[in-house]
Amino acid sequence: MEMKSLSNHEILGVSPDASPAEIRSAYRKLAKQYHPDANSGNPQAEEKFKVIAEAYRALGKTENPFSDKRSSTDVRRSDRRRDNEKTTPPPSLHVKVNIYLTIDQACQGGTRKINYTRRTVCVLCHGSGRNKNSGIICRTCVGSGMLRYDHSVRIKFPAGVRPNEKIVYAREGNALLPNAVPGDLIVTAVYRPHRYLEVRGDDLQYQCLIGIDQYIQGGRLRIPTLNGTTFIALEPLIAHGETIRLAGRGLPANGDHKTGDLVVTVKHCLPKKLSRNEMDKVRELLQLPGFSPPVDENGLFPRGED
Repeated sequence: MEMKSLSNHEILGVSPDASPAEIRSAYRKLAKQYHPDANSGNPQAEEKFKVIAEAYRALGKTENPFSDKRSSTDVRRSDRRRDNEKTTPPPSLHVKVNIYLTIDQACQGGTRKINYTRRTVCVLCHGSGRNKNSGIICRTCVGSGMLRYDHSVRIKFPAGVRPNEKIVYAREGNALLPNAVPGDLIVTAVYRPHRYLEVRGDDLQYQCLIGIDQYIQGGRLRIPTLNGTTFIALEPLIAHGETIRLAGRGLPANGDHKTGDLVVTVKHCLPKKLSRNEMDKVRELLQLPGFSPPVDENGLFPRGED
């Protein structure tokens, strides 16, 4: 009996009350058996393959039969959402990339070309993975239903963009379903390490080491800034870990962020090794009253009078 004279269920070899899973399984088996690629030079096999594909489409199974069950279910849910174009795209549609900036670049703002890979529904098979007329695997997407291609967008980042701040470009992400809203391109700002400065919130931090001579005498300290260097006055006998704040010399204001400061932390740099002559000089200094610790007759540090 010719296959064309059979019902769609008979062509696929399933009962009229077969479940979608049984129909899908039967189609997979027959499609592999009669696929033209597996029956080169056999026109009868190719004709049977077309009939089988048509029977499967007639039964209303529009999902890709060669995808797993979970993927097919996701496709059906998305199909039901197509009527509402304003539906928020699921996170899987978004493309996330990092933009690496120096502190100077982040503070000045500017533009940057972003190159990334974008995924979209195959324009020929519309995501089914197969030719609409013949049922043969789509040669453009090789049956996946998806296409990957290189894409680029020139983005603008504002002056004072903060570390890990995200810049969102709507509908520049993946488009995984026909007629559905594409996802977004989400660009995250990442600061490159600075040779001297460190970002702490809105402030810039600089650690400055001073020697014994600067600790005793004080003087001027050269401090790096975003626009070169500046000098600050160093008081004699400044405590280890004390900070000096330069107002308005940190990150610029941006959105909810205020203008930051440049915070200089002074730390004492003690010698790790001394020559014999240097040790003799130190011993002489230690004999002076100013270099003696404030201990009592017991060699302890009193808190005050009882």
